[in-house]
Amino acid sequence: MKRVNLIVAMFVLLPMVAQADTILLRGKPAIKGVKVTSETMKEVSYSKGGKAKKKVASADVVAVIYDREPANYRLGLQRFSTGDFLNAISSLKPVLSEGDSEQGWVKEYAAYYLGRAQLAHGDFRDGAATLKKLLTSSPNHRLYPRIARVLAKCQSLEGLHAEAKSTLMKLLNVLEQNGIKGVAVQQAKIAMGEAYAAAGKYSLAADAFKDAAAAGVGKTGLSQELAYHAKGLLVASDLLAKDMPKAKIVLQDLRSAHGKGIPAASAAYRNAKVAILLAQVESGQTVDSKE
Repeated sequence: MKRVNLIVAMFVLLPMVAQADTILLRGKPAIKGVKVTSETMKEVSYSKGGKAKKKVASADVVAVIYDREPANYRLGLQRFSTGDFLNAISSLKPVLSEGDSEQGWVKEYAAYYLGRAQLAHGDFRDGAATLKKLLTSSPNHRLYPRIARVLAKCQSLEGLHAEAKSTLMKLLNVLEQNGIKGVAVQQAKIAMGEAYAAAGKYSLAADAFKDAAAAGVGKTGLSQELAYHAKGLLVASDLLAKDMPKAKIVLQDLRSAHGKGIPAASAAYRNAKVAILLAQVESGQTVDSKE
């Protein structure tokens, strides 16, 4: 009897295991040892030690790592990360019918990685259906923009250009309705430009890339990186449209920024310069190595 009482006392004295979710931030220290309560396109809400909820802008969030991941979900992610997409699918599928009320996040994340695994494995129809269903069931989730871009990319690769455009137009509308600007819109614009380019609509692609680049003027960090990435894509779009003069104008802009020591501009400049030189060689034009 004394032994039983001792065991009970030990459990009473042991502290409860607190949930320890982690929020990884862009350019800032991670927020650790918290309980994440919701993820929306605008913000991620969390609490710590039973205190009042706090919020952090979703634009600043790189990833949310949840504590106590279900075994199948964890295994599915491990297999996904190593490129074992078939077995990742078999691990993630059961998760959609599992999970308790305290792990509402599980099904959304499992569906996201399941859809990506299906697409990577070549199961386009199943992958697209999984992601479309997720977009419908979680229209305000932090991952919504990313899901839409992945879906549109695959639709373009499958030649479903009208569907890709529709997916991205809806994304841009959702962002506008939620008052979300900045990086999310830039990424959507770049995705739209890529979709137009894949459909052979280079003028429309150029317009989308220009919008994405303009949105990063005077900005730093990821927004600046996206702006110069968009300019690099603009050069590629101009070359596909057989418009070398426009491509060279953008190249001059990139060269100027490169001269100022902006890393993102330097990478875009080097890639654009090589692309123009190759286009000149292929078309039989005089190669200007001083560009």
